[in-house]
Amino acid sequence: MIGEVVERIDEQKNCRMFIKFGLDTIDLKIGVDAHNLMENEEITKHRKFCTTGLINRKIKQAADHELPKETQEKMLAEAKELGKPSIKSDGTLTYDYLLQISTLVEKYIVSN
Repeated sequence: MIGEVVERIDEQKNCRMFIKFGLDTIDLKIGVDAHNLMENEEITKHRKFCTTGLINRKIKQAADHELPKETQEKMLAEAKELGKPSIKSDGTLTYDYLLQISTLVEKYIVSN
């Protein structure tokens, strides 16, 4: 609880709205509720527009970083050649198997 309060105070110190106007997110919420801004048609349209833009950017970003199908198939084939994972008694991968997987990832993902 105290940690959350300290964290919130630290966030406020860096918040432009707090620095410029002395307002925090609670004040903003009270204002939005008092003026029924979430029911305002213009604001609702703008929020949908912004949300749609954000979603489209995220989709494009994901598509830009997707591995080509051919590369995915090669990587999967090599991964299958490694066989079943070697797992230690504590449930973690053995060092050798982890090293093999890391090398495979490096080969196809990091270097692309």
